[in-house]
Amino acid sequence: MSGPNPLVSLRSYFYLGLYDQLTKEAKTIGTLTGSTETERLAYVYRAYVAMGKHRKVAVEIKKGAPTVLQVIQLHSTYRTAKTDESRSMALDKLNEMVIHITTSINTIDNKPTPVCAQYVRLCTSEM
Repeated sequence: MSGPNPLVSLRSYFYLGLYDQLTKEAKTIGTLTGSTETERLAYVYRAYVAMGKHRKVAVEIKKGAPTVLQVIQLHSTYRTAKTDESRSMALDKLNEMVIHITTSINTIDNKPTPVCAQYVRLCTSEM
């Protein structure tokens, strides 16, 4: 049996809409590794998107970032696109990422990671 999940508070803050508190709490969490760190970053960047800090998301998520973070970046790009062509390009790229996710690119034990699967559902339902 593993210890307590260090991300419980972040998850709670996110679903309660307490995005500023989430970003502050995320900075106080100790060193995380692997999928736990990716999940922490996913909640932080999702909070930034919710707060309208799209530029921060665009700058901080790099090209080689885990798939779920790239999906968040594309979602942010879609939401801030000023033309239909830009939205269409972001949506096409997001659809490509969804295909990659559903074909086990970002998986744990051959199942999509919880945050990744959840974000895919969120993105596809908003568009």
